[in-house]
Amino acid sequence: ADRSSASVLLRSVFTFIAPSLDSSAFEEEFKEFAQEELYPFLVEVVDNTTNDVTSDSWEDPLRMKLYFRGDELSEHEVMESLGHDMLFALAALFISLLVTWVHLESLFLALVTLTTLCFSVLLAYIFVNVEEVSLANFLVVFIVFGLGGNSFFKLKDLWARVYLISPMAAPANRVATFYRQAIWQMSPV
Repeated sequence: ADRSSASVLLRSVFTFIAPSLDSSAFEEEFKEFAQEELYPFLVEVVDNTTNDVTSDSWEDPLRMKLYFRGDELSEHEVMESLGHDMLFALAALFISLLVTWVHLESLFLALVTLTTLCFSVLLAYIFVNVEEVSLANFLVVFIVFGLGGNSFFKLKDLWARVYLISPMAAPANRVATFYRQAIWQMSPV
């Protein structure tokens, strides 16, 4: 057969229906089917098409690539990826907690610092109307954590310096001095 006239692309469209179910019951059943059966099967087939066949095998290599899409499949794939990526975010938060704890020498201050930084990002997301999430939105998180964490470290060092400058001063005077210097030093940030 002449291979030049052979098709190199085949597109198939599948439609799933369930005449015995109403629309909301069908959506729920299809979502469960897509997440628990269809998606794992398609991922397995995609993995099998990318595997190389060893030279001592009798099998012919699969000469096809499989791409799939669909609302439920895409949503499930995104949620699965986000769940996996959240583990990296939690690991980064844990490492940040340890580093902050060592630097501030207080677990309480480290927890307050990270809680404040996390809430600042969440509050910004709530109050700033974001139409579309882009790479710049993710960079803002790193900037907030970098500058915010540094600010907490500065405040801790400033508190220690105020105490060293006037160890015999009344606590109210020390706090007043701390706030004056903190405002002066934090105003550029």
